[in-house]
Amino acid sequence: AADLESTRDNALGALSLCRRARTAAPTLRAPAECIGQFAERLQLNAEAAEAAEWLSRVAPTESAWAAGAERTRQAAARERLGTIRPH
Repeated sequence: AADLESTRDNALGALSLCRRARTAAPTLRAPAECIGQFAERLQLNAEAAEAAEWLSRVAPTESAWAAGAERTRQAAARERLGTIRPH
C-alpha cells in the first residue's frame, strides 16, 4: 500500500501507512525500513535516524543501517543547529 501511495507522489501518505504497520507489528523490519525510506525522502531526519538506529540494532551485521543512522542523525543535528539564531 505504501508503494502505491509512493507511485501517486504521496510520500506522506506512504509514511503514514508505514507508521501504522509499525504500530501493528513493532518487531518486523519491513515497517521500520519503510519509515526510514519515506522519512528520509521527506527530510524528517530524526524519524529516519530512529528507524535506522533500530534496524542497526536488530541487524548489526548489515552496515548500511548504521551508516544510514549516522547520516540521518547528522542531518537532524544540522537542522537543529540551523534553527538557532544569535541574539
